[in-house]
Amino acid sequence: MKAQRAISRNCQIAVKLNDALNDFVAGNAHAWEKAVEEFVAPDVEYLPASSLESGSADPYVGHGGMLRFAQEIVEHWPLFYTRLDEVIDLPPDRTLMLGWATAEGEGTRGYASQLAALLSFRDGKLVASHGYLGHAEALAAIGRS
Repeated sequence: MKAQRAISRNCQIAVKLNDALNDFVAGNAHAWEKAVEEFVAPDVEYLPASSLESGSADPYVGHGGMLRFAQEIVEHWPLFYTRLDEVIDLPPDRTLMLGWATAEGEGTRGYASQLAALLSFRDGKLVASHGYLGHAEALAAIGRS
């Protein structure tokens, strides 16, 4: 049997937030609201990589901003899902999430794109999330290729 490496608290939070966002889009608003309250700092700043997901590339600030971001996704994309392929721990206070986002809207409109976000934590809470246009760009931002 292979020994399993322990996952850091920050990586666990990143996965829980991703799962809660997927649950929100699937109709469970309470899951996202609870996750934001529990794992996100009141002064959080979320900067999406583009306006593709929510319709805005402007920063979302605070708990209200995080809730508005999720609502705007649903308004643009009734079917939306993010899959994490890798969550990289960057001690002491950062985590890089890599995966895919897929969405379908009215008719045949939709997309699939790489998901890449660098998350920063303070005292066990998310304080910043910076989205990137692809895995290569995010990896370069942390000095990896």
